Amino acid sequence: PVARIADSSEVLAVHPSVPAKSVAELIGVAKSRPGALNFASAGIGTLPHLEGELLKARAQIDMNHVPYRGGGQALTGLLAGEIQVLFSTLTQMLPYIRDGGLRGLAVTHAVRHQVAPGIPTMVGGGVDQVRVAAHYWLVGPPAPPFGIRRRGHGTSGAGLGSDDGQQ
Repeated sequence: PVARIADSSEVLAVHPSVPAKSVAELIGVAKSRPGALNFASAGIGTLPHLEGELLKARAQIDMNHVPYRGGGQALTGLLAGEIQVLFSTLTQMLPYIRDGGLRGLAVTHAVRHQVAPGIPTMVGGGVDQVRVAAHYWLVGPPAPPFGIRRRGHGTSGAGLGSDDGQQ
């Protein structure tokens, strides 16, 4: 690794037809109707799939996994009401949460996200064992010369600190 580039918050969102307005209410719906809710993922073994399975295990609920061929298709399925629950990146889902097309129940970081302070954390939602964050790194080949690593680290830091890098 040369430099840490970004962290990505995941968010648990539901289709508006789901009567849950919190993680606790979603768990209640799932427990009252075992197997009735479907959660999507970007495919088997992807982060959203693992987050859904982790929620199922920690909350002891039964939901069906529906793997899609990518995050875009999973989001389209959620927006269309084909599935009811999806974990995905906050940046991908926030526009739909803001316009009411989806309901954001919780972010998976340990703290609320600065761009969505109204969405609680999974811990705040009562599921303290579901904390997930994606980290993005600039990497290079094994054992690059120190000068190259330092330049890569400095350049990425300067870019990320700029106004464009903060977008």
